[in-house]
Parts: sequence; structure tokens; C-alpha cells
Amino acid sequence: MKTNNPATEVKHSSLAAINETFVNNYIGNRSFADLSKATSTSEWDGQALEEDRIYHMDKMGGLPILWIKDNRRTWKRAMKMFSACKANTMTTPAIVTDAKVVADWGLILIDPCTREEVPVDNLDGKYCILEGHGRSHGFIIALVEAAQTGGKPFDFHFIYRHYDTAEDFGKAYVSTNTDMTRTTSKDRAYSSFCRIFSSDRGSIAQIAG
Repeated sequence: MKTNNPATEVKHSSLAAINETFVNNYIGNRSFADLSKATSTSEWDGQALEEDRIYHMDKMGGLPILWIKDNRRTWKRAMKMFSACKANTMTTPAIVTDAKVVADWGLILIDPCTREEVPVDNLDGKYCILEGHGRSHGFIIALVEAAQTGGKPFDFHFIYRHYDTAEDFGKAYVSTNTDMTRTTSKDRAYSSFCRIFSSDRGSIAQIAG
């Protein structure tokens, strides 16, 4: 229920109000790029990222960042990362790379906020988290909290890493994500087949996954 009492408004915007439903409702259908603009001090200038440079998301509002679809992302883990980074900041930068090379290796990419799959023909100029998915999930929570309280999210900083080939990326991905179950384009193709097969019979029941 809405109130005109400022003190009450702040109370309802505190960390106690930050839960999964609250965050999802606040995000709605906004992409990560749109959400990041809400609290950033400056926006991404559209220039390609460069290696050997640390970037701060606070100054890169609107940067099109994607996630790799995987089996590890949970609200509990995101809250743990959010709390740790809020208390101690990020001790090491995250790593991002070109979204296209990630997809070329066979991985499915999604928007971090909407969780919608991004078509492979819509990846030019976009980037993907290679290392730091959990911290970036926590950063989304921090963005929502900052937008509600008028504060600032923790400093999510990252470096860009370029890979000449999908194979080069794959080696780096495997070495840094040994506990991740790889969700590939083959899995997506099978799921799509099942949805079409089901639809042809007038049913929307999920057959696979």
C-alpha cells in the first residue's frame, strides 16, 4: 500500500524488501542495458571495448551485456554475491568477451534481466560475461536497490578479453567453469522441436526440459 510518509517509503525500499519477486517485478521487461542506465553516472559511448583496461559499469550505462545460459544461477547465490560485494566491493574484476565468439562455440546467450534467449543474428556489438556471472547477478540486485533508495550500487568492474576463434574461447571457458553444465545450441534445437511438435497437437505442455 502506498503512503505519503517519506520515512515509510525509505523503509519499504530497504534491503529487507529486496527479494526475488520484488526484483523481478521492478525489472519487468527491461533489458540489462536499460536497467544499468538508471543509476550510472555516464553511458557507454558505443566504442568497442579494449584489452588491458579496467571498465566500471557505473560509467558504462547501456553496455549490452549478456549471460551464458547455465545450470548454476540461483537467487540464493546472487544474494550471497550481492551481500559480499556490497560489504567488501569486488576484489577482482569480472571478464567479458564478444558475444558472437561465445555463440560460435555453441553456447546459448540470454539477457541477464529478461532471461530471454538472444538470437545469434543479433549478437554483433554485444558482450558476454565469461567470468563473474554470480557477481553480475548480485549487481542486478544492487541496481534495483540503488534505484529504489537513491543510493549507489557496488562498483562492478570488468576487463575485456578477445579471442580469435571459438576454439580459443572454449578452452578459456572450460578452464574457468569446470562445474558448469554446458547448455548448447543442440539442446535449444531439441527444445524448439518439442515445442513445435507439441503445438501441432494443440498442446503447450513442455515435452523437454
